[in-house]
Amino acid sequence: MLVMFGYGSKIAEAVRRRLDCRGEILENFRAALMDDPPLDSERYLFCAGVLVGRPITEMYSDQVLSMLDVNFASVVRACEMILNANSKARICVVGSESGVYGSFDRVYAGSKAALHNYIETRRVAVEQQLVCISPSIVSDAGMTLRRTDTLLAEREAEHPKGRFMTCEEVAREIVHVLYGSSLFLTNTIIHLHGGEFTR
Repeated sequence: MLVMFGYGSKIAEAVRRRLDCRGEILENFRAALMDDPPLDSERYLFCAGVLVGRPITEMYSDQVLSMLDVNFASVVRACEMILNANSKARICVVGSESGVYGSFDRVYAGSKAALHNYIETRRVAVEQQLVCISPSIVSDAGMTLRRTDTLLAEREAEHPKGRFMTCEEVAREIVHVLYGSSLFLTNTIIHLHGGEFTR
């Protein structure tokens, strides 16, 4: 069974489409329920995320705290509960290349950097897996579709692939990690940027 957090995100929707025939999704665990995750599932996907989209100097304190909680602290807390209770848990977390290369939204980038650090340094048991899928801009994701700045068009025009990736491409990698990869693929960040940051 797969437990999904951030069930309503566009990436989670794409994962659900890929797994539709399997009939093994436990529905609708929202980010607010990460405080009490089910502990006996085989697989977990964390797709919850918040992006305010403004510089930190223009954010209210509650917005900053919400971003740090949803993008980092709640995910780590839930992962700790799961990993401490379930010796066979396979966990995939959606991070962001903003955590590596920065972002105009420094709170978002900082919370994803902290999340990446957790993934790479948290020791797991023999039959456990903890992996982060880290996309750069995803063309049809909610965070991208809600943006209004002109930076997106410039970045897409300069992208080595001539376009941004899609939710379906991210979902393909998530399904591979959770269902097809070796347990030796663990404590790692899988960077999905299509060569955007090469020189």
